[in-house]
Amino acid sequence: MEHEAKIWVGVVFAVLVAILSKLWDPIAAHVGYPFGVDRRVKDLQETVKPLIDMRRELRERENLLNSRERIGWLDRVDNLVEDVERIKADLENCGPIDYFKKCFIGREADTELKKANSLNTQGVRLMPAVDTSLTRQGRRSLPQADSGQPQEVPRVTTIPPGMGSSYRKVLNFIKNNRSESCMGIWGMGGVGKTKLINLVCDSRSAEYDDYFSDVLLVQAGKGCRVADLQKRISVSMGLRQIDNEISQSAIISDHLQRKDFLLLVDDLWEYIDLNEVGIPLLDEAKKPRRKVVFTSRSMEVCDKMISPWPSSDHPPRTRTIQMRCLNKEDAWSLFAENVGSTTIFEHVEIRKAAEKIVEECSGLPKALCTIGKSMLSKNHPYEWRTAIDQLRKSELHKKIDNHEDLLKCLRCLQESYDSVEHDMMKQRFLLCSLWPENESISIKKLIRWWSGLGLLDDYTNASDAGHSFINMLVHKSMLEKSDTGLDSTDSHVKMHNMIRKMAIWIVNEHGYKNNWLPNSSYRSALTNKMWFTVEKAWVSHEDTSGWCEWPSADYFPRLKMLVARHLFSLEKMIGYFKTITFLDLEGMRREEFPLEICRLIKLEHLNLSATTIIGALPPELKELVDLRYFYIRNNMSLQTIPAELIFALKKLRGLDLFRTGVSFRIEE
Repeated sequence: MEHEAKIWVGVVFAVLVAILSKLWDPIAAHVGYPFGVDRRVKDLQETVKPLIDMRRELRERENLLNSRERIGWLDRVDNLVEDVERIKADLENCGPIDYFKKCFIGREADTELKKANSLNTQGVRLMPAVDTSLTRQGRRSLPQADSGQPQEVPRVTTIPPGMGSSYRKVLNFIKNNRSESCMGIWGMGGVGKTKLINLVCDSRSAEYDDYFSDVLLVQAGKGCRVADLQKRISVSMGLRQIDNEISQSAIISDHLQRKDFLLLVDDLWEYIDLNEVGIPLLDEAKKPRRKVVFTSRSMEVCDKMISPWPSSDHPPRTRTIQMRCLNKEDAWSLFAENVGSTTIFEHVEIRKAAEKIVEECSGLPKALCTIGKSMLSKNHPYEWRTAIDQLRKSELHKKIDNHEDLLKCLRCLQESYDSVEHDMMKQRFLLCSLWPENESISIKKLIRWWSGLGLLDDYTNASDAGHSFINMLVHKSMLEKSDTGLDSTDSHVKMHNMIRKMAIWIVNEHGYKNNWLPNSSYRSALTNKMWFTVEKAWVSHEDTSGWCEWPSADYFPRLKMLVARHLFSLEKMIGYFKTITFLDLEGMRREEFPLEICRLIKLEHLNLSATTIIGALPPELKELVDLRYFYIRNNMSLQTIPAELIFALKKLRGLDLFRTGVSFRIEE
């Protein structure tokens, strides 16, 4: 018996050791990430170097780009190189005690290293025998028949559709010694600014190799400060680094002082004083030749960066390039290039679906490229129709593995949203997503909405504050000026389709909930379950004409805002919106006033404009003691407002009776 007990103890001990070792392995690996993070990132960079060489060789030999597999490999390498640069920048910004951040960086470096090894293996298989005369400078040496000496043939830069004009403008600026010394490129996220500045850098050998002794391309990124930019410039030039901004500035300045140089800075989020960085004075009238080109999402950052470098010929605003989304023709060309095969569009259904996808992207290059790549291996119409449905509904979480690139696109756009400092400003921006897709937004109405929701309460003049905030959003490329307004070109704005999808994606917690229901003809049926979490909604004619399922009173616990353009079956539900503070029923067709509204005692904003209410407003409206804004314009049938009603609404700030039959003298 004792012998058997010892055997069992030994077995149990061996099992426990095996289990604990299995449990300890991932823990040990995780704990060890911070201590080897420098080595891990360095190993990753070394592994990526051969990929960069193979990528360059493949792109230079355009006759090899006839394989969808090769094109897909190139795209994955592009994404990997971009991620490696970000990891490198994260490590540079990491402090000595940032243990958890180093954990994340080390783990991410290991993940990307596995991808790099896999891509190296695939690249070797995909690469045919290459011409060994291809040099690292991106030039090809071909034998001359006469002399037998190699002849330098410049590499040809392939310009994506719609980028040619901006590319030529930047090159002309760089090559023209009489032009200004500083140029800014701005536009919304994903519009192609990084692609443009990389193309300019890559075209050095063919376009301006003899103009500059130093050409520097550095990535700024969100949160970049003077010290960060100094470090990246110093690394690119191989200069020694000192942990002192003033000393480092002197080192950079001494190195560049007597040189012709071109500095390309990508993705600036805030103004950085180039003098403090160590960049010598940019004076186009004197030698040596010095040029700076930078990109930003903000027009204001561009203006601030250019202003210290005055030009006798042009004010700051004319020394910037705004990159806009592509027209339909260029958008289709870019999308087709990224799909990698034009023969697939010979299928009629796929062609129609592809055209709808391009329309949904609204000319945004980042979206066209990422979605095009994700459709690379999709050969069946149902796969294309599914992609359209998910795009329209922003339900990207349902197949996250198939839409990793698209999610990266949305996160890219979200960076602009994250850069907004104040939560109140974020709420003002997000509210624009309730408007229908591709519809111009009346600035006057938007400001009224902001006021009705308390988003302008801290300002004496809500109109002036509202216009200022709208301009800020336009300058940050989060809204666009619309030229479809009837009053003037400054009367309307619009939200880009992909920006709108990003906003809806954010308010609905990355697609997993239905907190907001914007106006859309593509959304799912409005069910009981959906209404239980809704906070803000825009209900259209389609939603109230029979297929919408209106729940019981208990199913509106969070509803604060409702915009409804047609009453229909909604009428019997109005009295159940107990928590609502904002109700917009503009355009309602009904002669009698819906008394159910009088039970909404928390209401602060009520819009009954352009209705057909005849006679007088009911005295029961005095129960709305919290009402602050009441709009009932454009209703000539309305004749009377009871005096006691106005006196009872003590919190009323705004009353709009324009074009009604009510005289300014309120009748008893």
